[in-house]
Amino acid sequence: HLGSLGGNEFRELLREHGPEHFRRNVRSLVAAGREHGVVPVLVTFKFAPLYNMDRPRVEARFRAVQEHNEILRELAETMSAPIYDLAADMGDEQRLWFDNHHVTRHGARVKAELIAAYLDQAGLLPPPGHRP
Repeated sequence: HLGSLGGNEFRELLREHGPEHFRRNVRSLVAAGREHGVVPVLVTFKFAPLYNMDRPRVEARFRAVQEHNEILRELAETMSAPIYDLAADMGDEQRLWFDNHHVTRHGARVKAELIAAYLDQAGLLPPPGHRP
C-alpha cells in the first residue's frame, strides 16, 4: 500500500517504476479495449493540494500525478482517444476530499456527475434502451 511508504521509499518506487511503465500500461489498456469494441476514455487524476504539502512523500505524489496527467494528455492525442480533464474541473473544496487524492462520499458524487456530463456531451453514451 502506497500510503504506508515513507518519503524516501516512495521516491524510490517512483524512480523504479517511472513514467514509461505508466505510459506502456495505458497504451496497452487502450489497445485491449479497442480490440474488444470498447471506446476507451482517459480521465486525468485530480490531486487536491489541501493537506501536508510540506511532506516530501506528498510532494512526490503531487509531482507524479502531474506527470501522469501529462502522459494521459499526450496519449489521448497520439492515440486519438477521448480524454476528460477531471483535474481541471474537480474543485479543491475540503468537503470533496478525504485527503489529497481520495474523495469523500460527496466528492464521489461530484466526480461521477462531472464524468457523466462529459460522456454525455461528447456523445460517448449509448442511446437510451440500447443493449449490446
